[in-house]
Amino acid sequence: MGRLYSNNYSTTVTTVSVGTGDTSIDVSSVVGLPLVGSGDYCLMTLTDSLTAPTKTEIVKVTAVAANVLTIERAQESTTAQTWASGDIIELRATADSFARLDGTEIARYVETYNGSAGTVIDRADGGIQTVTLAANGSYSVTMNDNESMLIQFINTDSFIPAFTGISFISGVSPTFIGPVSFVNFFKVSGVVYGAVIGDF
Repeated sequence: MGRLYSNNYSTTVTTVSVGTGDTSIDVSSVVGLPLVGSGDYCLMTLTDSLTAPTKTEIVKVTAVAANVLTIERAQESTTAQTWASGDIIELRATADSFARLDGTEIARYVETYNGSAGTVIDRADGGIQTVTLAANGSYSVTMNDNESMLIQFINTDSFIPAFTGISFISGVSPTFIGPVSFVNFFKVSGVVYGAVIGDF
């Protein structure tokens, strides 16, 4: 399941009366709402006022059809409430949003990818990078402490690269024996380490 986000989505309820057990809600507009596909969801907040709310409820939106939201009620320890036409529903950051950033779970985490890294491989360009070897050149790695990255080396011409400033786990620089090789780099206490995953 993937949680979806959007900037500043806010609309109003048009269902005349929403009971505590209802699982769908009509809204005045879905413009700005992310496309909720199979397995995706948004967490949205219902409230009766933006300035002096007397009640709120967080709901999980699991499907959108026209202006009808399919919802799962009472998320993040909130309580299912009754709602009326004119009440507000917004896509907001919730406590769970920040718990994912500072906790043990990151949903659908994707690294930035750089498909054309050169002889200086910089972690700022992405956590996953591809280097196409064009010569028996010398390669260096630039990264901060406690960073890591995965490099795919494409070596169709049997080049033998050299590496500077890198401490390989085996004690020697790798000699790639396949057309595609993967290496993990990570930096700890100022030292960049390399670990060859394998050749394919």
